[in-house]
Amino acid sequence: RGKEFEVAVKVFPNYGIETKNLGSKYRNEFTILYELHSQHIYHPNIIQTYQYVESIPPDVYFNLFPDDLKNLCVHVNGMRRTTSFLVMEYHP
Repeated sequence: RGKEFEVAVKVFPNYGIETKNLGSKYRNEFTILYELHSQHIYHPNIIQTYQYVESIPPDVYFNLFPDDLKNLCVHVNGMRRTTSFLVMEYHP
């Protein structure tokens, strides 16, 4: 605790699916990664996950998205959509 370290963030664009239904689209991946982490099962070829987050992307992240991803993370009226993120360990 208290140590700073870099993380990677995987963005799961909604592709027009309501956020509340998004989990079922990626459920298999989320379930496997969560189960491995919660059981403290580590493998050198599997990146560890730390947190699953559903949130409207803040400017600091949204501005880093490529344009095609930005388009997937906004409503037709231009308002940002709630988007799912998976926070994982970072490997340069």
